[in-house]
Amino acid sequence: KLVANLVMWVLTSTNRELRDKATRALYWYGRRFPASLFRLALSSHRVNDPFVPERMLAASYGVCMALHCRPKRLLFRANLLPAFAKDIYDEMFAPSARHSTTHALAREFARRTIQLARLHDPSLFNVNEQMRVVPPFKDGGIRKWKVMKDPSSDKYREGNAPLGMDFENYTIGGL
Repeated sequence: KLVANLVMWVLTSTNRELRDKATRALYWYGRRFPASLFRLALSSHRVNDPFVPERMLAASYGVCMALHCRPKRLLFRANLLPAFAKDIYDEMFAPSARHSTTHALAREFARRTIQLARLHDPSLFNVNEQMRVVPPFKDGGIRKWKVMKDPSSDKYREGNAPLGMDFENYTIGGL
């Protein structure tokens, strides 16, 4: 669990190859310990870096796809997958969801996980809940944008350009 938590934090890297390897490692961890990965994925929504919940949802969705069709994984299909789908709905799609988002990939991984759960239990969500998971989405993301006073309102005015010269004439004109 501790290593998986550490690997989750590697997802904050700006190196795409490293993020890809971390996502793959989390996927393989989830194949063995899906409940633990799903708990970690749900907690990742509190991280203020969109790569983290996106990649955690991706690894979780991959685990769901790998395990939902295994004949010997009856408990996964009957208990764990529906519970995870409900938790994802509550976190991302419910009207009062704390972690709703406009992030297209995160929404896609989440909604496809819910779709897999419904494949095994069509009555898992009511009609209104089902409609909230299907695009086009009518809400999500930041609902109340904050307004901030311009901290540089007294700078860069009346010819005092940030580059310190007439950029258009000397640079663009010369090009």
